[in-house]
Amino acid sequence: MVDVLSNPRLYVFTGGEPPDEAELRRRYAVQTRGCSTDGSQRWLNLIVALEPGGQAIGYVQATIPQSSGPTEIAWVIGELWQGRGTRVPLRNFWRTNFDAWAS
Repeated sequence: MVDVLSNPRLYVFTGGEPPDEAELRRRYAVQTRGCSTDGSQRWLNLIVALEPGGQAIGYVQATIPQSSGPTEIAWVIGELWQGRGTRVPLRNFWRTNFDAWAS
């Protein structure tokens, strides 16, 4: 994922800068807990690949409130793979599987 997320242009609108391997390890250690420290949110974090077991091209995340409020979904697709039609299959996959993951 370091290579996928290395282009500074990915951060023009969201801010920040490309993470190095140490930063990604730190983020993933927090994210893989699956919930906020106070338990008010569940987290789903998925690496997006072109095919099962294939090359990572980005990620998708969902923050699901445990009590009420909307679920927030965010994604980043590496610049090399943008504009190549990955959005529709990703959206369809997410719609098909989200309810099972969120429950």
